[in-house]
Amino acid sequence: LEFRRVLFRSDPLPDAVRTQLVEASVKALQSLPAPASSQGDLDLAGSLCLALGKLGAPSALPALVARLAEPSRSLREQACEGIGLVGVANKAKGLPDASVIDPLEKLVMHDPEASVRFMATYALYRSGRDESRAALVYALKDTDATVRAVAAKGLAKRAIGPDLAYLEERTGDVDVGVADAAAVYNPNGYAYAGVNLRRHYDAIGGLIRDERLEMNAPEPFTERKRNAPCHSA
Repeated sequence: LEFRRVLFRSDPLPDAVRTQLVEASVKALQSLPAPASSQGDLDLAGSLCLALGKLGAPSALPALVARLAEPSRSLREQACEGIGLVGVANKAKGLPDASVIDPLEKLVMHDPEASVRFMATYALYRSGRDESRAALVYALKDTDATVRAVAAKGLAKRAIGPDLAYLEERTGDVDVGVADAAAVYNPNGYAYAGVNLRRHYDAIGGLIRDERLEMNAPEPFTERKRNAPCHSA
């Protein structure tokens, strides 16, 4: 309880306190069995992954990456989310590096759980690294609409050349959320012109969001989102 109170305080943590929290959290996460065997271990490991993401320390990345191979779906999700949050906090420094991108790409391409693919795609999107483009292009054709939507948002921030054609293709997606993301976003933050944009603008009642500013990180994947009905154009 005291740890949560310190971690989620509204004012910035002093550097010394942050450093101590990171070191203690990494040590605790690494001390847990891998794979986590009991529900208590799963809950604690997941909380530590999210806490380390909140702290935004690059030194936590190896411990987070190690949890990407967990059998538990929820723990893989939380490890991805933690990595994504570290990426947000350190984007200007070019983190996460390639050693983190590769295992995330494997989850995007091969994980059987849509929620894990969503969070891995989100982590790649938030990394801001050009090396993630190939995996984001791959995710544009995922069977799950939430994965396709976050891939479109991520790819459009850095798409070049042929990548733009993949985004244009997704403007005709059967899910209006994906089509909206692909139609509105481009590398310069301006809307694509054309009938697709007009059609999707009308379909959602003129409520296309102005995302020319940096977007906030998406909420963690929840059962409510997974079971929410898809909208159609």
